[in-house]
Amino acid sequence: MTDVVIDRGQVLLSRRAGRMVTRIAVPTTAFSGVAARLVAGATEAEDRLVLLLVHRDRALDVTLFESASDHDFVSEWRRWGQELGLPLLIEAHDGRLVPAESPKATVGAPYPRHRAASTTQPGRVRAGRRTGHLSLVPYVHRDEAELFPSA
Repeated sequence: MTDVVIDRGQVLLSRRAGRMVTRIAVPTTAFSGVAARLVAGATEAEDRLVLLLVHRDRALDVTLFESASDHDFVSEWRRWGQELGLPLLIEAHDGRLVPAESPKATVGAPYPRHRAASTTQPGRVRAGRRTGHLSLVPYVHRDEAELFPSA
């Protein structure tokens, strides 16, 4: 028989074998997550949903909740995951644990648009485009032949 006490920081497991009592304190961070498992019965009406606190060592798994219907199961599942700060998992038929919700995409810092933006020297494109300067004396061409004479 196993007695379980769940605290925010740890899970206390007490197991009895005859007259000997073994007590184990496992931090909640050592658990992989809160998993939902479907236990198939002889008929569909006998199927059960089990909520587990899953550890890498499957002997340390803790049953949190059992239900014959899914009426309150999802709310219990989310509540336990939120209270313990652990991800929600689904146990597949082959025993694999799959995340219930896909992780959100993380966005890093943007890359600089131009390499020259971080240096003090202007880029090649900006360096080739200089503003023109007008001379103080305008150029006047007199007595020269026209390139395109008018007819």
